[in-house]
Amino acid sequence: MDDDISGFVGAPPFFGEADISSFTLIHSSEDGFFALYRGERAGLFRTYKCLKPQWRGNPLHEAMLKKEFELGYPLRHPNICETIQFTAIEGLGNCIEMEWIDGVTLREFLGRGRPDEKLFRKMAGELCDAMSYLHNRQTIHRDIKPSNIMVTHDGCSIKLIDFSLADSSRSALFKAPAGTRKYIAPEVLQERPADVRSDIWSLGMVLREMTCRHKRAISKCLRDKPEARWQSVQQLKEALLARNYSPAIAALLLLVVVAAAILQPWKKPAAEDPGQQATPPVVQSNTSAVPPVDSIQRTVPRKRNDAPKTDKKADELDRIFQQATDLFEDRLQ
Repeated sequence: MDDDISGFVGAPPFFGEADISSFTLIHSSEDGFFALYRGERAGLFRTYKCLKPQWRGNPLHEAMLKKEFELGYPLRHPNICETIQFTAIEGLGNCIEMEWIDGVTLREFLGRGRPDEKLFRKMAGELCDAMSYLHNRQTIHRDIKPSNIMVTHDGCSIKLIDFSLADSSRSALFKAPAGTRKYIAPEVLQERPADVRSDIWSLGMVLREMTCRHKRAISKCLRDKPEARWQSVQQLKEALLARNYSPAIAALLLLVVVAAAILQPWKKPAAEDPGQQATPPVVQSNTSAVPPVDSIQRTVPRKRNDAPKTDKKADELDRIFQQATDLFEDRLQ
């Protein structure tokens, strides 16, 4: 090979022919332009996204499909659906070939109930990771909603899908405001340019459907002014995954403080030196004089052995603190 000529070292990748007989329609919305099929190629299940028959060959819609491929192809993240290639399938036309995800949409998942706190933290963390990765590559999704988030059957892992409305700073096509009305940020509705904070608004709407907790972190996603929201998904993730003490734990902490105050030994006043004369009180009276110092009876305080009692109080305090620590650790698991 000539040193100045670019090319593959070895054979280029070959995916084999898709078996059209194995294709099954899995999604086709009434108002959308696209259809999704599950097919088989080279022994693996794949997802194929193509235009509906009435839109095939239309330059505008073909360009939309090609833009989605070009934005999705460079993305390699475990929580983002992998885009494999742009290919033509007989009977379907141009298609985006993607990995097959064995799971359900988050919309379907939430139809069975909200995840518990442990699962929510896992799913929210993975979703934030996917969006942070996306934003770090100057790409915004612009259509974050439960139906564009997959939850796998195996492990309840998150997969972000559908980049048909996504945009990037490097793309010059289809820059008009876009999204789904329920999840669209206020500034986008006002036809102002979208940025990562617009995605954060949409993410906040999704998180609010997933949990009734973390209200402070989620509400900051939903502030009207973009500059008042979290400025990055990473900031949101840190707030969501921070230790959040429940009212029960707060009450326990208060109990420990009160117990510490009760069991804390009182400081006794310093004992007087038996060899030192007591200072008589000064009595201001116009009728009698202060008695002589020698006539005042000195009282020497009795010595008390408080050490054993103090040690018992300290041991009891240590025991309560240890119990409180154990309860904290159990609660936060």
